[in-house]
Amino acid sequence: MLIVDDDPDMRMLMRVTLDMHPGLDIAAEATDGDEGIAAWRTHQPDVVVLDHRMPRMTGLQAAREILGADPSQAIVMCSAYMDAADRAHAMALGVRACLDKYDLAELPDVVRHAVAGPPG
Repeated sequence: MLIVDDDPDMRMLMRVTLDMHPGLDIAAEATDGDEGIAAWRTHQPDVVVLDHRMPRMTGLQAAREILGADPSQAIVMCSAYMDAADRAHAMALGVRACLDKYDLAELPDVVRHAVAGPPG
């Protein structure tokens, strides 16, 4: 798994939350969309967890680039700042799930469902 979030505390919370669940291994972390894409190319993770609002490149922009290269890549957007239009845009791009950061306890289940396959 790859975690991409500009907030180091949030990356740590995600890591701690996911580490409590066997089989959810984190291959790499990145601080923005550009670093996330580079890490994705290097590690080819089963799932990418992307924040939406980040410097240099947003999560939606990173998702568009990743999914353009590999439409089967499982991506979960995890953000405190996604409105309905952003969520619809993400899902239209092929993002598997959108999760509010306030629901972080649900992240392990959301990641497992995202890896299992596209919605529908």
